[in-house]
Amino acid sequence: MSATYLEACASRTHDGELMRLISRRLLAELTDGWRIDNVPGRGRCLVAARALPARTRLFTERPLVAIMGSASDVARALLQLDHSSDEFACACQLQSGHPDSMTKGSEAWAEGVASINCHSAGGTLEDATAGQRTVLGLLCSMMQHECCASAITHMGPVAEGSPMSLYTVRDLAAGEPISISYVASYQPTAYRRRLLEMEHGFVCRCLRCCELPEHARAFRCPSCGEGPCSPASSAESCRALLCDGCGLEMELDDASWAAYMEAEACDSEEAMRLIHPYHHKATLMYQLHWAQLGASERADFLGQHTQARERLYASTCLIRPASREAAEAASEGVPHPLLAAAVEAVAVAMLVSGSPTDAARTFGEAAGRYADFYGSTSIDAARCRDAASTTCLEQSNLPSAWRLAEAYPLPVEAHVAL
Repeated sequence: MSATYLEACASRTHDGELMRLISRRLLAELTDGWRIDNVPGRGRCLVAARALPARTRLFTERPLVAIMGSASDVARALLQLDHSSDEFACACQLQSGHPDSMTKGSEAWAEGVASINCHSAGGTLEDATAGQRTVLGLLCSMMQHECCASAITHMGPVAEGSPMSLYTVRDLAAGEPISISYVASYQPTAYRRRLLEMEHGFVCRCLRCCELPEHARAFRCPSCGEGPCSPASSAESCRALLCDGCGLEMELDDASWAAYMEAEACDSEEAMRLIHPYHHKATLMYQLHWAQLGASERADFLGQHTQARERLYASTCLIRPASREAAEAASEGVPHPLLAAAVEAVAVAMLVSGSPTDAARTFGEAAGRYADFYGSTSIDAARCRDAASTTCLEQSNLPSAWRLAEAYPLPVEAHVAL
């Protein structure tokens, strides 16, 4: 028998064991929308087995480990697994590095598996560790990365074992990769690429990194004075700005471009006049000075950041409307669940600031957004509908971390049902 034939047999045996383990963890028989392909340079990845519309739930699985804590806590939990258990066998399917390079069940093995396969959600702008939950799954560890992700993970309630589900956020063609974002989305391309190369060892060349407008870099428009306007692409040589306000595309000369680059590089009041509130730098400044903001200022910032993210997702979900009316229709047609979570955070801030009427309206909006994506009976929609009838945070069924610290959830790339 040839070495190639023996390798093929070993691969089929390995893949057969993988599918057996996956089937034991699925909480719903959702297997017709995805398949596992071996992608050169990436390993086993999920791809669409057929054409999939946005909002398709691809699977729900029981995690191997679900813990209040971080990836390092997951690694410690992996070391406690019975080596004869299915959970240990599943974790071995996710082994980091070459199988011969580390001992299964060792500390190095556990840290390698946990460091690149965990999903985390929780944390607040007051305390990044408050209520943080981290899970390790088998099937939900097989999505490749795209900054313009085609799917989003959803972490279910603790009481139900923190089940992990995967939903599409845009239409997919058969054979197209099912992807998630490994990094926070509201960052410029250079930063995302540097982080991905440092933490995951690859240079991202997704559509957003190579072709789409650089929406996280938002400036005041040199023509209408408002904007936001952003570089037409992430290329370092790109000096063409596209303005959402007046619709113009303009090529900047050396002096004008230098002024915008200076504005990004420093914090002077004069330079910041060229920065639009949607710019990632402005967002970071608000987060760094969160404790100094009043309650109403926090609500204003969260509302502003929600609008900035909506603009970004309209691009990364490949919705390219020609007008504001078309944009509103498009966002209604393909809602993004992270925007529902952002609107909910605005409502919490309004409740804390003593504006229960505005909070009730905003909770209602969040409930509608959740219902549009996950369905009207979803736990997220129900939570917001209940919160709309309260007049203070203490009366609500919102997370205890929000009630005790008067804090608000951080924007994350996974959605968690609280």
